[in-house]
Amino acid sequence: MSKLSSATKRALGYVIPHRAYQYLGRNKESIKKALRLHRANKEDNSQSSDQAASSIGGFWSDHYQRPEEAPTAWWHNERVIRHINKSVDKVDSPIVSEGLNQLLIKRLSGRQLKLGVSVGCGLAQKEMRILQLGIVEKFILFELSEEAARIATKKAQELHLEDRIEFHIGDAFEYDFSNVCVDFVHWNNSLHHMFDVMAAIKWSYDLLEPNGVLYLDEYVGPSRFQYSDEVLQLVNDIRDDLPHKYLRISSESDAYYGRIPRLDLSFFEMEGEDPSEAVDSERILESIKEVFPHAEIIPTGGVVYFLALSGILNNFLEEDESSISILNRLLNLDRDYAQSNDGVTLYAVALAFK
Repeated sequence: MSKLSSATKRALGYVIPHRAYQYLGRNKESIKKALRLHRANKEDNSQSSDQAASSIGGFWSDHYQRPEEAPTAWWHNERVIRHINKSVDKVDSPIVSEGLNQLLIKRLSGRQLKLGVSVGCGLAQKEMRILQLGIVEKFILFELSEEAARIATKKAQELHLEDRIEFHIGDAFEYDFSNVCVDFVHWNNSLHHMFDVMAAIKWSYDLLEPNGVLYLDEYVGPSRFQYSDEVLQLVNDIRDDLPHKYLRISSESDAYYGRIPRLDLSFFEMEGEDPSEAVDSERILESIKEVFPHAEIIPTGGVVYFLALSGILNNFLEEDESSISILNRLLNLDRDYAQSNDGVTLYAVALAFK
């Protein structure tokens, strides 16, 4: 990586999820005693795929049953969402992935897709938005979390979309698609949970009908968040330069986030963590380029809004002009860095026609 300007360096930072802070604060003896999840790693054959699915589904069911936490992530921040949408297709919208949705509408030139498949749909808000926009007529949705599917089914009924959605609790890769024609495969922050990204992309290609569309909006950064020494240095520079008030953990606490060490891989083996988190994410872009060589790929950044500002975005108050001025400058630097020749993007969107 070539040397960056001091201004760019000040705009880059890193913070790992709050639960990882708690983990990193434990002593070595506590770490050794941490309960291990059953591994679902492709290098570990001791666990069956059914056990892996159960572990992952259980994690997300627990997640959806927890009380809502303070909105500190970028997907809770309207200003960041608008910034990303503008980066994709100059769309000023507070709806996640709306820039990519509108770009796809343009690329389809009036054509409506017939049947979409989405893997790891979660609460399916993004898929329902695509149905509402008329991009696709029907969806087959797959999810491992029963709680997520329950909530999504209720929401589909409220929106009168239940006749256009078919929910399945289980593994999409085991499903028999021989009697249907799929012309849309949707990945939105689920592909980075796949243990073999290349296999998932090839499966998507094989599933699609000719002229079918691959849609992707994903974390594409280093697997298991194992950032380079250079990136860790850069991301800690910005945290050092931020006014101290922006590092406050919560308005009800006097504690502050500090500098960030490298995340220990054993964090992902702890009880209550998702064993599939970013397990093979760094291969996403190279896999798409190999399987869909004409894919349209747009980097959407993230070194700032995902890492530097993770956990603290709620400290940038909309009513505070100084806060918003700082945030806007940081977001613009994040965009410029992601799109530069020597830059790093942690998120990207892609459209590809078979």
